Amino acid sequence: MPVEYKNKYIPQGNLHYLKKYRYRSLDRSPVSKYILNVYWEFVVKYVPLWVAPNMLTLLGSLHVLIAYILNCIYAPNLNEHMPSWVYIVQGCCLWIYMTLDAIDGKQARRTGQSGPLGELFDHGCDSLTAGLALTIQATSLLYGCTWKTVTLIMLGLTNFYVSTLEEYHTGILYIGYFSGPVEGLIFETLTLITTGFYGPQVWLVPFVEYVPSLKQYFGFSEFLLSLNLSDSVLLFLSIGIFPTIFASYKHIFKAKRELNLPVSPAFIDLLPLIVYLASVVAWLLLSPNLLQNHFLLFFSFVNYGFSYIVGRVIVAHVSKAEFPTLNRMNIPVFVGLVNSILLNYFHAGFVSSDNEVYLVYACLAFSLIQYFHFALTIIDVICSYLDINCLTIKHKKSM
Repeated sequence: MPVEYKNKYIPQGNLHYLKKYRYRSLDRSPVSKYILNVYWEFVVKYVPLWVAPNMLTLLGSLHVLIAYILNCIYAPNLNEHMPSWVYIVQGCCLWIYMTLDAIDGKQARRTGQSGPLGELFDHGCDSLTAGLALTIQATSLLYGCTWKTVTLIMLGLTNFYVSTLEEYHTGILYIGYFSGPVEGLIFETLTLITTGFYGPQVWLVPFVEYVPSLKQYFGFSEFLLSLNLSDSVLLFLSIGIFPTIFASYKHIFKAKRELNLPVSPAFIDLLPLIVYLASVVAWLLLSPNLLQNHFLLFFSFVNYGFSYIVGRVIVAHVSKAEFPTLNRMNIPVFVGLVNSILLNYFHAGFVSSDNEVYLVYACLAFSLIQYFHFALTIIDVICSYLDINCLTIKHKKSM
């Protein structure tokens, strides 16, 4: 370690916890335990032992990025009908991502590379790709640049954050009977493949048309009778988020009781997400032009901000540091929100509504710089302290 230690992300007094860190998880998904795990064990055997686990994570994330770039090219408004091959390629990319994301931990154990950097790198990449995958999903369901897409993304990001919060307070990553990393990605993959073969219009057919027997049960509600497959997905996820959050806090309550610790911090620690997402929603409500005409640009900076917030929580978890309630990623969204409030109520914003898109560009630049400063600093500190490399294997496992 250098003589002078300057790092705001991991206090110097907490560095020794990095060597003590042990990853713990509990997977309750029958799909992954009894079906996919057999497939993952088969695949990882063909990965050379010289391949670093983080390289698998990075390659998986790049496949999501490829799928997202195709989305931006062929459906910039998220409601265009893309060529059939694009949907199929996107589905394959998500499947490859899920596979590599699942076997990176297995590769870490094979090569003796398990440690805090692996979890940080894995969850950090996942927090970036989650929003991209949800945007792709919104396109296949023809949500467009509307509040449907915003809702879908917000639900996914909330679920991700609560899961991270749960791991911070319990020390265990819980994977439920139905989770985003497993069943969620399988659903997205199947949705994209189906769209590739039958076209996106298949999701606009009322749900009861596919299951006519349900008409006798839904006859009391015109809304349910007219609900198409596309909107039913959003309705299902909107309802499903509540038992997911409840299950996470149930685990937190149990962990706190066993340690005789107060539960209130676990609720207070929701504030960073609530404040961030509420500010984003408020800005979009006051500036609908950004939603309708510049959504992908706006979402890009929001996504980096979210990943930064999650990353700080993961760093605090592996280093047993205090929870990062305050962070700089709130600055750009607060600036944008204040400007929008001034424009709407006082006609005196520091950036006019016609030029507001340039403010979003500035927010994106700020978020990029802040995010990569955080990511590269953390990687450098952990690699230096543990004497490891990030994307290559420095010390091979003793046989």
